[in-house]
Amino acid sequence: MVALVIREATIDDYNIIEALSVNFNTRYYGIPLNTEKLRRWTKHVLDNGVIYLSKSGLIAGFIADDPIRDHTVLVENAWYSEDRTGVQLLRRFIQYGRDNGCDEVRMTTLNNTPARATALLSRMGFEEIEISHRLTL
Repeated sequence: MVALVIREATIDDYNIIEALSVNFNTRYYGIPLNTEKLRRWTKHVLDNGVIYLSKSGLIAGFIADDPIRDHTVLVENAWYSEDRTGVQLLRRFIQYGRDNGCDEVRMTTLNNTPARATALLSRMGFEEIEISHRLTL
């Protein structure tokens, strides 16, 4: 049995992050990926948070203050797995939040997120707290 490896990404992993992001974008949005914006986003997340990689998956987010509730929050920006490592990526992400003094982790799901992913979040104790709406300008 091969051991599962979840590791923290660095900027040297950009090509891996880009390939996974292209796959995600194709599957869920069906539009081309702006790689220049992805490069800036990757640097921002690595400077202010974390990206974890598995063989074919990633989870990424940054730490932010919630001034309304006086909480420190680990905000997920990307969670995608092609190799069924999503649970392990999520657990490591949650541990990162604990290790860095966060009061909570916020996960975002899309309207076409597989039901098994939202069920997993519920089983892990996540609760639905808001629904986002988008206006394209």
